Amino acid sequence: MAAQLKLVEESPESYLSDAYVTCRTINHSWDPYTVQVQTRQGSKERAHYVTLKCNRCECFKAFTMIRGRVVRRHGYVYPQGYLVSGGLSPQQKDAVGNAFIDLYSH
Repeated sequence: MAAQLKLVEESPESYLSDAYVTCRTINHSWDPYTVQVQTRQGSKERAHYVTLKCNRCECFKAFTMIRGRVVRRHGYVYPQGYLVSGGLSPQQKDAVGNAFIDLYSH
């Protein structure tokens, strides 16, 4: 059973799973998910629309590549419960880091 981190004493529904704690502490672990190729009309130039998926928390990241370079970032799609309304306070960020240490220091 995954350990849960209680973020706000007044909001017991605000928990982060082990995967969310790990990704927030050491960043996501991206794997290729989809690559779609599109050729512009009247041009030989191809655009690659790339989607990556985190193998821990299942967050998605999308961007466009042309000639092997990232030219446009489309953003992220986070799983339900990953984002915390209003963001994390410095104390909550410390708590996430400490939860990561506790999680992996056994």
